[in-house]
Amino acid sequence: MNIRSGHPPWVKSGSVPVGLYLDGMSSDSTCTPYSSPPRSAAEAPYQRLVLVSSLIAQPERAVLAALPDTAVIIYDWQRTAATGLVEQVHAVLCGGKVHSLAVVAPGPSAGSMALLRSLPPMIVCRFVARLLEAHRDAMRSIR
Repeated sequence: MNIRSGHPPWVKSGSVPVGLYLDGMSSDSTCTPYSSPPRSAAEAPYQRLVLVSSLIAQPERAVLAALPDTAVIIYDWQRTAATGLVEQVHAVLCGGKVHSLAVVAPGPSAGSMALLRSLPPMIVCRFVARLLEAHRDAMRSIR
């Protein structure tokens, strides 16, 4: 990142690096929430979890791009409460743990994240930390 301008280097050149896709925030409130189906005891557990906010344009693309061992939850940014999101995570993972968690949630400014409408920005870090503590298996982390 260009420290002086506060913008990534590709903003000036207009060419985005390979593997990076930029998309704007969506104001579409017609998002259809989605959760990957819970795995049965006979199946291998999910290894990763991706939480996708309805604030991004076309959040269903995350489901199509997810690896087979990745659980995806698309949640409604406006209507989902923190407890509801935790319950969704618990239901999809069946109380299990994953070795990585990704959050796709744009924010109003660079370096910020609007996780849930009902969650004040200063609480987001604490919420994500608790979610990681409850559902991330540090022993299985990729190093």
